[in-house]
Amino acid sequence: MNDFEKAVDMVGNRFDLVLIASERVRELNRLRREQGYRKISTNKEDTIPVFQAITDIETGLVGREYLARINERHARKKQKFDNI
Repeated sequence: MNDFEKAVDMVGNRFDLVLIASERVRELNRLRREQGYRKISTNKEDTIPVFQAITDIETGLVGREYLARINERHARKKQKFDNI
């Protein structure tokens, strides 16, 4: 079983994995920009946010509850723009 299959098992299906991982990558990129991230490690898996996002899903750091937070955030944004 490869890493992606483990991550799929953690969240339930591939579609949710893509949604969770893409939002996690965005979050990691925001954090790196805020912290003034510089590439220190030469290990590819330490420097590419996609690998970090998949690892976070595999280890249970983020999961289906993360997807629920994403959905709530998007619903609030939609409601905000619907009121304009």
